[in-house]
Amino acid sequence: MWWYLNSSVALHGVLPDGSPAAKERFADAIQAEQSFCSSALLRVEVTRTLRREGLDLRPAAAFFDRVRFLLIQDATLRLAAGIEPHIKSLDAIHLAAAILSGLNPTVVTHDANMKSVAGQLGLATFDPMEP
Repeated sequence: MWWYLNSSVALHGVLPDGSPAAKERFADAIQAEQSFCSSALLRVEVTRTLRREGLDLRPAAAFFDRVRFLLIQDATLRLAAGIEPHIKSLDAIHLAAAILSGLNPTVVTHDANMKSVAGQLGLATFDPMEP
């Protein structure tokens, strides 16, 4: 089973003050050999946040080693542009990448709007922050 990671959840897994519940669920997934994927945007979003906060990048680098990064192609951008209802641009790119990945991933996010739109697009969702 593939989990498509959104930065809202990935950051909780790598930040030192991230949610203990999210870290525990990630640890459980890793032990179960869960497969992670995301668009290449995830690397940019997480790294930029860590740099902005002046935090160590090494935990993110180790985390990225577990992620299959999906390239953003023209088809991804075209699909993202057409996603309805409204969703932020980067989230639309993430959802388009998940759809076009061919992996049938579960979208793992803590963002309520992204969960809603992903569900409307036929994607399964999971929020490790919810009990």
